[in-house]
Amino acid sequence: MTFLLAHAWLDRLTSHQTVQALAVVVAVVVLGTVGTRVVDVLVRRTVSRGVAAGVMREAALKRARTLAHVLTRTLLAVLAVVAVFLLLDLAGYNVTPLVAGVGIASVALGLGAQTLVRDVIAGLFIMGENQYAHGDVVTIAGVTGRVEELSLRRTVLRGPDGAVHHVPHGEVHVTTNLTRDHGGVWLAVRVALAGDLERATEVADRVGRELAADSAWRERVLDPPRVSAVEDVSAAGITLRVRGAAAAGSQWAVSGEYLRRLAKELAAAGIGLG
Repeated sequence: MTFLLAHAWLDRLTSHQTVQALAVVVAVVVLGTVGTRVVDVLVRRTVSRGVAAGVMREAALKRARTLAHVLTRTLLAVLAVVAVFLLLDLAGYNVTPLVAGVGIASVALGLGAQTLVRDVIAGLFIMGENQYAHGDVVTIAGVTGRVEELSLRRTVLRGPDGAVHHVPHGEVHVTTNLTRDHGGVWLAVRVALAGDLERATEVADRVGRELAADSAWRERVLDPPRVSAVEDVSAAGITLRVRGAAAAGSQWAVSGEYLRRLAKELAAAGIGLG
């Protein structure tokens, strides 16, 4: 069928029109090849900005490949449609009704797929702005989890309880990335009201320094946890705010180890918890 249509189309062309048709085909092939290469290079350079020196991280490479794939396929589709219209016009076909039909179909498709289009456009911004990547722990659309899959249309999160959340990108209005660059150690430690506050602060700071100096934790502790303020005083006890910084994704392990050591040292110092 395709051969018959092509044969019928060629029969309508003069020698001059045939040359023009070949020129259109060659131009589309060249533009498609060059455009694909240019888009790929530009996307990789754009995504690589802000990434640590050296080879791009795997997450950045994946994001660049996804964006480049979508943009190049869109470019090729547009070039193909333009080429078809030009070739039909050269053969003497009236393409005006076809253009009108395509326009009506596009409007109908757009009205019927507004949610899909919104999700895809939002996905382009999420990946283009590097809001989060595969493996990050984020809070989006009211759910928190580790990013297991990131496509143009949706993000798949694995929650702390093992539940899998599928979040359409159109529902992502605020993104909270809990593992970008580093994680915060933000703890509230309450000691007994009758306890020695100065001694408790000294012990808390010492435990943080010892944790940072431990060879097993040295790479994960970026800033030793220390008491930053007295947050609250009540009949239940005195609440100390402990702050520090940990390597991205390690803040929960660091916080847990710090609290384990702190509870042991406070007990050894005779300071009760509130």
